[in-house]
Amino acid sequence: MAEQPKATDWNMIVWVGVSDIVVGAGLVVAAYTDMFGEGLQILALVGGVMALAGVGIVVFGRHKLSQAEAGHGDLN
Repeated sequence: MAEQPKATDWNMIVWVGVSDIVVGAGLVVAAYTDMFGEGLQILALVGGVMALAGVGIVVFGRHKLSQAEAGHGDLN
């Protein structure tokens, strides 16, 4: 059987989600302050979707992290 993922693996997934949120929010701010120039407001939408995906990754990672820390599973 395959080895179950450790809690540290899911902790890394949570940090990837947090960094995704930060990068997405940075894109939104940069797009609204015209850092990339005029007409690139589509980056605000892309950043928003990216941040929303990051929230999903964090929620999924936290759920799996709590499962891994609980240690429940096949005890055979």
